[in-house]
Amino acid sequence: MLALAPLAVASMNSARNELLRKLNFAADHDHLTGVLTRGALVTAASKLLANERRGSKGVALLMLDLDHFKSINDRHGHLIGDDVLVAFANAARAELRATDLLGRFGGEEFVALLPDTDRRAAVMIAERLRSP
Repeated sequence: MLALAPLAVASMNSARNELLRKLNFAADHDHLTGVLTRGALVTAASKLLANERRGSKGVALLMLDLDHFKSINDRHGHLIGDDVLVAFANAARAELRATDLLGRFGGEEFVALLPDTDRRAAVMIAERLRSP
């Protein structure tokens, strides 16, 4: 019976670690879109800016806002509005690089943080995001 105790403890630790991982993810990611929350975005921006001061190419920040989103909610309802937010987040993620971060700032406002990005590259990425 005592031989099973280490297995039970290991299993409990594994389950606890998985639960902690899920809780941390939920705390840092918007439940609807799966992108970073505003708080996680601010934390990430602080870290990126600290690294930028140490000599990286720079950090670009793009503010992304869905035009006329209120009219979509008013005309089609909040469930459709939610679908639009999810579709936008997915489309934006597809256009961003693996190193870029996307977060929901509030409502229909999103922020993209682009590490190691100069102005010219940031404008190119912004134009890709703006294109339908």
